[in-house]
Amino acid sequence: MAQPLKKTGTTDGKPNTLGGGGRFQQLVNQGKSPALAAYIGRRVYGKKKMAAMSAKGKSA
Repeated sequence: MAQPLKKTGTTDGKPNTLGGGGRFQQLVNQGKSPALAAYIGRRVYGKKKMAAMSAKGKSA
């Protein structure tokens, strides 16, 4: 069974706070595809919120 996602700290140098990329990285490290991780994020947070988080992650 997969480990639960930790919501504090860091993963591979990325913060685990929402929009920091760490939670996404945790899913990828568990062997999930990046496309699946993005799909789950869009389903949970919506199209606009995911676009905003993506833009924030690219600028950092």
